[in-house]
Amino acid sequence: MNFLKINNYLKLERCKRVEILPERVESFFKHTEPYQGPDSTYKIIGKVWENVFNKFGTNIFDLIYKKEIHKISKAYEDYYVNGISDGACAGKGLEKISKKIQYSRRNFSRLKSLAKHLELQHNNQNFFEKDNFILLNKIISKFHISDKLYEGQAWTWEIDNKKIHAEIFDHIYFADILIKLSDIYKWEDFTFLGDGSGILSSLLMNNQKKDANYKFIDIVHFLFKQFLTNFNETKTSFYLAENFSYENFPLSQVLVNQDSFPEINDQGLKNYFNLIKNSKIDYVASYNQELYVDNHTNFRKMLFESGMKSLIRFESTMRKDYFIEIFKKLER
Repeated sequence: MNFLKINNYLKLERCKRVEILPERVESFFKHTEPYQGPDSTYKIIGKVWENVFNKFGTNIFDLIYKKEIHKISKAYEDYYVNGISDGACAGKGLEKISKKIQYSRRNFSRLKSLAKHLELQHNNQNFFEKDNFILLNKIISKFHISDKLYEGQAWTWEIDNKKIHAEIFDHIYFADILIKLSDIYKWEDFTFLGDGSGILSSLLMNNQKKDANYKFIDIVHFLFKQFLTNFNETKTSFYLAENFSYENFPLSQVLVNQDSFPEINDQGLKNYFNLIKNSKIDYVASYNQELYVDNHTNFRKMLFESGMKSLIRFESTMRKDYFIEIFKKLER
């Protein structure tokens, strides 16, 4: 395959570095409880994450614990370069040309599935044909995408001098479904559990037609990225997974999770699902794989044990063996 020929249409490149002002970093510490240090993170993570964290080029947990403001700023300016994004978004691994081609094939195979979901016309040409980039422009034009998603030197495709985040397709798919469901179920208070780089939540926040409140729970280095991407003085609140206590968590309507329920250990999920048992959550919106191997947790079984019933369930048109499922708390 001639990569240069493909690259006439498809250029997977990093965005330029964007300065993260120290004031934004300081604001995180003002709006979250104190972080208790790296040991508190390693205590709650699943086995899947340990190998990921060991590859970091920057000890981000130590920097956050010590509140090294300027070093944290630089670390998040290089979020997709230094390995901190790994496990949530493609970062260091895409520096090899072979990986770029593999990744591009995968994501652009999802393009037609997304177009079908959004009821847009498309053809059946190969993923690098120009018509598919016209189609991508149509998709992107339907959604407001925050510039903050590109901070950290995100991987992007360039189309007509516009940058498109390399991870956006699957998140647009789920965000569109959540927006439609929020109209049906009158959701106005969302809690995102494990939202990684904050792409899904950003799409939802910036494309909802009605006002809503948004809560975030995650391990500290991802929560930091979500804060930088999504902080709003009146609409958002952020909770460290390392400090999480269901007793102290406020009421919310729907708990949203994409791609991480199976990676949270049993004890961690029990803690979060206590929100359901204690009537602090009414719905759960899940988009996850359901192959319970390699230390993955059977989260569906635990949801049913927590008093939920399944309302809607269907396989993703974007990814095989991944299911979108909406759960609701059983009436007593």
